[in-house]
Amino acid sequence: MKVILKGRYRFGMFLLCFVFFSYIFTLFKMQIGKHLLYDREATVLLSRVEKIKASRGEILDSNLNVLANNLTAFVLKISLEQYYGMSIEDRDEMLSFLSGILGIEKELIISKIEAPRGYLKDVEIVELSPEVLFRIAEKRVYYPALLWTYSFKRNYLVDDSYSHPIGYVGKINQRELRAFYNVKGYDNNSTIGKLGVEQTYDSYIRGKEGLIKYRVDSRERKIDSGFIIEHMTPGNNIVLNISKDIQMLAKSALGKKYGTVIVLKPSTGGVLALYNYPYYSMSDVYNKHSEEDYSFLNRAIQSVYPPASVFKLVMATALLEEKVIDKGRKVHCPGYFRVGNRVFHCWQRGGHGYVNLELAIAHSCNVYFYVLGLRYLGIEKIVKYAKEYGFGEKTGIDLPNEVSGILPSPEWKEKTFNQSWVGGDTVNFSIGQGFLSATPIQVANMVAMIANEGIIYKPRIVNRILNGNTNEVILENVPEILKKTNLISQRTFKLLKKYMRNVITYGTARNSVLTKAVEVGGKTGTGQTGVIGLENSSFVGLAPYDAPSNKQIVIFSLVEGRSNADMWPAKSVDLMMQGIFAKQSYEDMLKEYRTWYIR
Repeated sequence: MKVILKGRYRFGMFLLCFVFFSYIFTLFKMQIGKHLLYDREATVLLSRVEKIKASRGEILDSNLNVLANNLTAFVLKISLEQYYGMSIEDRDEMLSFLSGILGIEKELIISKIEAPRGYLKDVEIVELSPEVLFRIAEKRVYYPALLWTYSFKRNYLVDDSYSHPIGYVGKINQRELRAFYNVKGYDNNSTIGKLGVEQTYDSYIRGKEGLIKYRVDSRERKIDSGFIIEHMTPGNNIVLNISKDIQMLAKSALGKKYGTVIVLKPSTGGVLALYNYPYYSMSDVYNKHSEEDYSFLNRAIQSVYPPASVFKLVMATALLEEKVIDKGRKVHCPGYFRVGNRVFHCWQRGGHGYVNLELAIAHSCNVYFYVLGLRYLGIEKIVKYAKEYGFGEKTGIDLPNEVSGILPSPEWKEKTFNQSWVGGDTVNFSIGQGFLSATPIQVANMVAMIANEGIIYKPRIVNRILNGNTNEVILENVPEILKKTNLISQRTFKLLKKYMRNVITYGTARNSVLTKAVEVGGKTGTGQTGVIGLENSSFVGLAPYDAPSNKQIVIFSLVEGRSNADMWPAKSVDLMMQGIFAKQSYEDMLKEYRTWYIR
């Protein structure tokens, strides 16, 4: 009996020891063997990854004056995970608080929260002032869904007259996001360039965001400073061909007349100034702009106008090359020209008398070119030379939304209107009217070809791009040939420059372009608008008119008919030529440059 009891005792002790050591082993395994696993899972639950905003690159003028940089700002964010974990009552209370403190409708906040945003856990709502941020921080203990982060706000150091070449920045919209969805780095919170070089060069300027990982508690409060997973790369800086001094001259010379001014360096295609009026606010684009003003319209590249009498330089080219009549042959201008039962007038209703090509350009005689176009050249030859100068084709300028204008032909009219080309169409075409339309940049390019004696370069706003860290050149916009003619001789171009000089010395601009700082050649233009009494007025100038093209500039100025500013484009070019070549600001020029039209 004692033996049996002793055996049972030993078995019980063995079983007890087995259970005890099994428990110890399991506990050891959990604490030691699975420590890393449980710790990793806990870290995932209590860690967050946040983007480190990249600073946008600076924009500088040709003399390295900073035109745009960045300011540090705070942005309110809402954690979607926390937001949807709140009760409906708590959400409504938080939204009411935000609406009141931010001064925006509750529905707008909700629309931002509920907008499709893929994998994003946080949504940016609005930029915060330090005062508002402090008040929100006080309430965060009650609303853990409220977060904030620093960001960069675009800061423009120049006035809004730069709005069309520079553009502006804004939040990406759904249409833009769909277009960029497969491009790394863009999401619903992205800020992108819109219009101007901000848009064209966005991929260079925007930089690359970094990533930082940190731990948070159950209320989403950070409990450590985190560590960087991916470093932020600042955006690259872009240097424009635009000169701040020349841009301000353009603004002052044109003033608040509806129109545009372009200053071009023909030997490179560099755009030294591009000014449109009206313009929009770069820092407050959602401010009310009148639809009638078309403030966002870049008139230099998006508006089309009849080139008017400036086109007579193309007609002269066709005559000189085709030799359909001798350039010295005189044509009688009685002030009108009949085609069937239609009468086409010269701007000089009393007529110019007998004029040859040189006089016809100087005095802008319409009748001479009516006769030349209809009786001697014909529409096919005119179209051929217009194409050589780039009419009907985009220039390829590095700005968005350029249009090509219209270079009409008999085939074009048949296709567009189902009508045949008639003699009156050729007559109108011969003085740059009718169906023909061109952008101001195309007209400037036409004169650039004359300056270069056969070559047009693509117009360029941006000169080069510099690395945001090292300032090394990473991209240079070297001159790129857009067109090179084999049809037009250097002799013809030299004659055209001489004829343009005559316009200044004794022609239609003799009382408008008066500067002695440089010898200017040019051509006036007056284009129909379809409204009686309203005509677009334009002038294109080349200076110094007989210098090598690398020493020359082209200025095109246009004032729309609504501004009722007859011949002001020629006067504005005169003021700009004086300022540029005398190295004077507009204010200094007004003190020293005494001329009848600004006294």
